[in-house]
Amino acid sequence: MTSHDMQSAPSTTAALAEPDVWSSVLGNKLKYLQSNLSEETPENRQLYIEEALRSALQAIPASKRGLYLDALAERFPTWELAT
Repeated sequence: MTSHDMQSAPSTTAALAEPDVWSSVLGNKLKYLQSNLSEETPENRQLYIEEALRSALQAIPASKRGLYLDALAERFPTWELAT
């Protein structure tokens, strides 16, 4: 998989959308990458996912990135450890 494969028009278009739409599109892309890169090393998977995040965030104004990242975080489970 090349970095060109990871760049797509939907991500760019979604970046102009509301945070919930953007996070839905990016969340689906990240899940797709995770499932389709299962034979890659953990390091390579991390690189692909980081590149997808970096690419998606470039279209978001810095002052609004927090809102978009919060919306993305809501789409992924969190783990609470019992202490």
